[in-house]
Amino acid sequence: MRRIFLVLCFLAVPVGAGRAFWQLPDPVDGPPGVPKTPSESRRRVSALVRDDLRRNRKDVAEILMLAESLMADMSGDDAALIVHVNSIRSAERIEKLAKDVKGRLKR
Repeated sequence: MRRIFLVLCFLAVPVGAGRAFWQLPDPVDGPPGVPKTPSESRRRVSALVRDDLRRNRKDVAEILMLAESLMADMSGDDAALIVHVNSIRSAERIEKLAKDVKGRLKR
């Protein structure tokens, strides 16, 4: 009785593993989201380049607006004595946007 149980256990393990093996996806397809042909890859790269260009233009326009407002804040009579918190925040935002633009241009 014990031998029959052991034999059945050894036979059941490969059958269960076999079922799991046959349910795996086809490895030729690859993971989802990965381009399958060169034309798909080119389209994806050109879409990324267009998106980067659009974001760079928007960020540069914002940098220009922030720089002009910062220059107006610093040109007042009390500019040497008092630094406003908004001026510091504008300078930090300019730095962040410039770093983002630089990173996208390096790609």
